Amino acid sequence: MLPPYSPGTILQNRYRLVSLLGQGGFGRTYLAQDESRFQEQCAIKELIPLESSRESLLKSQELFQREAQVLHRIRHPQIPQFQAFFEQDCRFFLVQDYVAGKTYRALIDERRRQRSTFNDEEVSQLLGDLLPVLDYLHRQAIVHRDIAPDNIICRASDRLPVLIDFGVVKELATRFQAPGFTPMATSVGKPGYAPSEQIKTGRSNPSSDLYALGVTAMVLLTGREPQDLFDDRTLTWSWLAYARVSPRLAQVLDRMTNYHPRDRYQSAQEVLADLGGAPPSRSLPKPSSPTIQLVPDPVTNLPSRSLHPLLAVLLGLLLALISGLGSWALVTYLLARRAPAVNFPGPISSPDLSTPALVPNPVVSSGTPAPPPTPSASPTPSASPTPSASPTPSASPTPSASPTPSASPNLTYQSVNLEPSPRKQLITGLASPEQIPQYQINVAPGQAIRLEILTGDVTLTVQGPSGRQITSDRVFWWYRSPVAGTYTVEVIAGQPTNYQLSVSLRS
Repeated sequence: MLPPYSPGTILQNRYRLVSLLGQGGFGRTYLAQDESRFQEQCAIKELIPLESSRESLLKSQELFQREAQVLHRIRHPQIPQFQAFFEQDCRFFLVQDYVAGKTYRALIDERRRQRSTFNDEEVSQLLGDLLPVLDYLHRQAIVHRDIAPDNIICRASDRLPVLIDFGVVKELATRFQAPGFTPMATSVGKPGYAPSEQIKTGRSNPSSDLYALGVTAMVLLTGREPQDLFDDRTLTWSWLAYARVSPRLAQVLDRMTNYHPRDRYQSAQEVLADLGGAPPSRSLPKPSSPTIQLVPDPVTNLPSRSLHPLLAVLLGLLLALISGLGSWALVTYLLARRAPAVNFPGPISSPDLSTPALVPNPVVSSGTPAPPPTPSASPTPSASPTPSASPTPSASPTPSASPTPSASPNLTYQSVNLEPSPRKQLITGLASPEQIPQYQINVAPGQAIRLEILTGDVTLTVQGPSGRQITSDRVFWWYRSPVAGTYTVEVIAGQPTNYQLSVSLRS
């Protein structure tokens, strides 16, 4: 194997290597600074083919590009974002986000030195945080294949677990080292954590990831390694004697780690259902740089020195005038938003999602009444049967005129109740340019609201209690509210799109 690059080396005239983070049989990982992005830190994984012939390098290049496309598809806030790939000096490199924090292997070692282990609540929280990530991957037909304490980082900024080092990277390196690239079963996964069928044949499926996550949970609860807990004679796990755990969690872990794949859970959603939905909430520190920050109601800070009385009066009148104009503009905007007809159908669930959609609670808005239903809708008892009803001031002078395609979209209102339990909901629905689902969430002072788009090419518009609106094009949005109030979330789509949205509150 070629020697590692020394710190200070610049790759691609862009990435300056800072240090070597780790090295194994498949390659190395460097910490680097991206000089074209304000010295932003990133992780660079180096994969080195053992054969240097032209034919082998060409095959390596083809395989490398194909597998890099798989990593490029993954976009989740708890998975380091793939940034780029390149070749240099007959070596292959993958560039990903750098995640600051400690691996759960390091945390296990710390607990051992303190003669303690992870408790039931901590492990339940970890499962509740990681299972939605696996569900996201499995729905895209991607299997991690190398879940273990070494490949889960407790991110320093928000204490959320982050999955690193996908098995696809190690399989890529294994194939690089296979002479001639003949078809072969690549053994990817750590012995003791990966199930036997994956170690022996190289085949894996979603239940393989769930098995490895279950073993990881057992190791956290007991502080012992897998080989100390698995009985080779009976092909069962003997771990309960070393842990204090609830019967429900024990049953879930036993099924996750069943020796026979057919007897395990087949999806992450099944595990979450048996765990009882969302895990207990935990306190999270306020992130240093939230993705989007809602600004509370503005507060005017006057200069510390004294003002002339007449100047103070004029300044007060000016502020009152500005506040009045702002309030008038906000009220006018909200009335205009609520003027279109309001429908109350529930969200349309995607057929492959097991989580039922929430039943909408109609929100009746006061002010200008909604226009009469269109001829295709069933008339309500109070609707006027004749077409000669008086039009609203904003309607066309011709009563029979039909709405044009450029009419404002319909808003589907729904209240999301997260108190007192559960503190997390999975919402599925359909968004389109003609219909915008809208959710209202009550937040207490100091609570953190967390939104995550699990599936669907949609964006979110969030309006805080102050009336300020911010549109997010990211899949993950997090904010700790300094005041109590109602946050309104709208799901925006450029075309009819099924989506799944995770909404949760944390103290």
